[in-house]
Amino acid sequence: WPLRVIDRVPVSTQENLRIDWSADPNPDETDPDGKRGLLVWNGRIGAGEERNITLTTTLRWPEGQVLIGGD
Repeated sequence: WPLRVIDRVPVSTQENLRIDWSADPNPDETDPDGKRGLLVWNGRIGAGEERNITLTTTLRWPEGQVLIGGD
């Protein structure tokens, strides 16, 4: 069966907030159609078959600043 997985990672609009991510396996597409933070994997999967995607995200900001959640 054809399979398309779409996920997202956070993006920052602030210079002092750095967001790094890694994925295993790497996505086939990043930021499709200019949509920042979207990741796309395309493939095929057989009946009863399992696939895993590991996504890791790290946020860094200057010491002394407080990170407050958004929407």
